[in-house]
Amino acid sequence: SMDYELFILGRILEFHERTHDTRIAVASGIQVSARAITMAAIVLAIVLAAFISSRTALLKLIGLGVSFSIIFDATVVRLILVPGMMSMMGGLNWWAPSFIKRLVRGLGWQERELDNHEQQHEQQPLENLNL
Repeated sequence: SMDYELFILGRILEFHERTHDTRIAVASGIQVSARAITMAAIVLAIVLAAFISSRTALLKLIGLGVSFSIIFDATVVRLILVPGMMSMMGGLNWWAPSFIKRLVRGLGWQERELDNHEQQHEQQPLENLNL
C-alpha cells in the first residue's frame, strides 16, 4: 500500500507544483494514477486469491483476507479517503516544520525548477483534464 500512496502523492505533488491549487492537483493526480493503482491492486489480489484453492483452511483464509484487504485499501483508502482528506485540508497538506524544510533544502532533496520550455510542455496535459 505504501507503493500506491507514494505513486499517488508523487503525481499530486507534481500537479500542485504546476498549479499551486490543491483541489486541482488532487483531482489531476488521481485522474492520472487511478487506473495504474487499481490494475496493480487487482493483479496482486488475483495472485493472492489463488491461495483460496489450497486444501489448507489457513491458506484459504489468508488468500481471501489479503485479497479483500488489497482491493479495499487500493479503492476505498487510496482513491477515496486520502484524496477527500487532502481536498478538505487544502494548504495544510504542504506544511512542514521549519527544521524539516531546512534539512530537505540542505540535503538538496528538492527538485529543480523547470525552464520556460519545460513549463509549457508540462502544462499541456493539464488542459486535457476534465475538471
